[in-house]
Amino acid sequence: MQQYHSQIDDQSTTDREWDEAERVRSHERRSSHYWYKPQQTRTHVEAFGIVLGPNGMPGIARGGVPEQANISIPIHNIQPLNDHSSDPSSRFYTELVGAKRLLLAEGYPSDGVLGPADIDVTSLLENRAPGGFQNSPSTLCQWAVNSVRGLEGMGMPEKLATILMTARLLRWQVLSTLENYQNLPDCMKPTALQTFVPHPAWINFVPWPDIRDVLITTPEALAAGEHLALFQRTTSVNWPWSAAEAIYINPATNQVGLASAFERYVGDINNWSLAPAVIARFPAIADKVWIK
Repeated sequence: MQQYHSQIDDQSTTDREWDEAERVRSHERRSSHYWYKPQQTRTHVEAFGIVLGPNGMPGIARGGVPEQANISIPIHNIQPLNDHSSDPSSRFYTELVGAKRLLLAEGYPSDGVLGPADIDVTSLLENRAPGGFQNSPSTLCQWAVNSVRGLEGMGMPEKLATILMTARLLRWQVLSTLENYQNLPDCMKPTALQTFVPHPAWINFVPWPDIRDVLITTPEALAAGEHLALFQRTTSVNWPWSAAEAIYINPATNQVGLASAFERYVGDINNWSLAPAVIARFPAIADKVWIK
């Protein structure tokens, strides 16, 4: 891990350096004809529902029609609608989320079921098996670490970014609180299609919202193959600084977390790109992502 030990804190990159780098990246991204704008923030979704009487049966309005009423559903309670896909990636995530939800329903404390909210990548950088509660495979963060540990051809900034996205999404899916939803990067919040159209669970972990919608509406493109790994191997977050500046080391615990500047950077999906090779497999996404 020594090679990643940073002697600087989150403020190591000066505002001038950050602004200049952002200016260059902005020009490159806009020239790609792709630019993602986050959806307008919503807090609730309005729907119609049948009113149930005291006996649990639908209430009957005049004319014998079941009584209906407007229902306001908090947006953080609306989960993606997953099908019963048998591909390994989908099974991995749906079984994990289901097991964690069951433990919470049985009364186990959320801290023990979910693990810490902070991202801990110590075991990844030291290339060792996790040990102790904080790095236990039972924590959502360590599941996220293990999901990228063996991916060949994936750079360290990309692994760190994928861990962040995966851990945050899993945490909200297991425990759908407003806080966990607000901690999701905007690009990872489900689109309308994700909540109404059944689809394989692995699609939820593709960080580009527009690509997720394309994959959901073109199921024939998903007939075979381990697609999530393909996206991960061809992804770049275009982090313009060293891997050391993407992390910080807690001096009290010696655990390695993600620098706040890195979290802000990768939270903007416009900084992410895909290699041209992925377009050969999914030509419909060519204008939905920065190709580089």
